[in-house]
Amino acid sequence: MNIAIFASIGSENLWDELILKNEIRLFDAGKVEEFQSKGGQENSYRVFSYSPKNPFFRHDHIQYLEYFPLGIRNPKNILRNLRNLFSFFQTIIWSDKIVIWWGGLFYDWETNNSALKQWKWRSWVFRLFRKQVVVYGVSIDVRDEQSLQIIRDIFSSVQAIYVRDVSSQESLGALWIKSSLILDPVYYDAGDYDEHTELTLGKYPATDIWTNILQGVDVSGKTIGIALRKLEITDYTLQIERICNYMIEQWWKVVLLPHSFHAHDTEANDYQFLLPFMKDAVQITHSMQETYDVYAKKKIDICIAGRFHAGVLAKVYKIPHVILSYAKKTESL
Repeated sequence: MNIAIFASIGSENLWDELILKNEIRLFDAGKVEEFQSKGGQENSYRVFSYSPKNPFFRHDHIQYLEYFPLGIRNPKNILRNLRNLFSFFQTIIWSDKIVIWWGGLFYDWETNNSALKQWKWRSWVFRLFRKQVVVYGVSIDVRDEQSLQIIRDIFSSVQAIYVRDVSSQESLGALWIKSSLILDPVYYDAGDYDEHTELTLGKYPATDIWTNILQGVDVSGKTIGIALRKLEITDYTLQIERICNYMIEQWWKVVLLPHSFHAHDTEANDYQFLLPFMKDAVQITHSMQETYDVYAKKKIDICIAGRFHAGVLAKVYKIPHVILSYAKKTESL
């Protein structure tokens, strides 16, 4: 089966890369009905990326392609965008099925309607070529009527919709659009997933990350991983600094865990945000691979998870953790 995937990858964000990795593993294993292979035929993938030259996840049957459009207002990109447009149409014609997964489409508080309008145009092309479309492993948190209308237009003609949380299912249900609830694909990063609720040491709003955190937890000689993103919350950075200072005073080893190393969007770059909290007793990971290895190789004893997939990876690799919630997707943890 020829499968075209639209994903938010190539932007140095670990959780996006891991979603792609685990989606493809699930498709290849026949775990998703729409992608069950007939006659043992292997799937072939063409994956659209913002930076296709050095992918995080490599696979013998994946070809990475660059998105159209990119920097369309820059005259220097005319030939590049024409090439990408041709590649886009060629891939749509080649594909048996199309998978949409792209975070920015479904969070209008993180993006603007220009991105939604691009997706409305792509969906029109999919319908023009009579392609079967599957929306897989998404969360939805849109907050204005125009965004809701675009979501309705995009989702109303797809073959199947899979969402990662009840809130997203309810949002689509309010638009009379049916969807199926699944675990986030990253839950399968270590194989089959078993829930261990005793690993969750507490859950707090991100606005209250200092009060009560880790009270009553034996942390003597522990290594603590802290995975946080930049948020516009009063005294947020001051609270983070206090947490780091407190842990150092208690002789804990602290490792800051950036999940996003976005080269152009400083607001999304965890590394640049967390770097100022570095001190003599505080370490930081310097790449997506380093961050991933901390979880997969269990290099920390406790994780303070202010990133959704920090909480997921802590659960998957059986690391005790505290959840800091800032939105619907983190609340679902």
